[in-house]
Amino acid sequence: MPAPEQPHQASLRKGRYSQPFGLYHITKCVRRGSKLGGSQQDAIVEALRHMVRTDNLHLQAFIIMPDHVHLLIALGLRLDLSHTISEWCRRATNESKAGGAAIKWQKGFHDHKVREGESVVDIVNYIERNPVRKELCSEPSAWEWSSANPAHQSLLDRPFLGQCRWEPRA
Repeated sequence: MPAPEQPHQASLRKGRYSQPFGLYHITKCVRRGSKLGGSQQDAIVEALRHMVRTDNLHLQAFIIMPDHVHLLIALGLRLDLSHTISEWCRRATNESKAGGAAIKWQKGFHDHKVREGESVVDIVNYIERNPVRKELCSEPSAWEWSSANPAHQSLLDRPFLGQCRWEPRA
């Protein structure tokens, strides 16, 4: 059995469960030493677009960084969490292969089930401010592969959660 790429990778699936319409913060990384180029980042957006269009997930926020992706999603009814992420990665990889550069994903992903009372606004801000913290841009909306960018607002299903989940924590 090959050694995990990251020390914690072997335990990523322990305790994972799926709840239809459950809200999850997902982090998916590319292999160490790999970087996502613009065509690969575009392929990831297209795969998200497909997953939204086919009701496999309800997208609340996303950021595609050079070495990882953050998503805030609610599951649909058809696929559990592992199959949802697997299908999205498969579509993104196939799309990027067609463009000449396959995505080299790390195995596994990190998920956090968002609990009642947690601030969705704080999670979205964390996700969308990623490129600002990494000094890749000055404003979240300037990052091309982000839910903060006006070009991707149509992908979001924020009314799905209801207004109360979008109010900042006191």
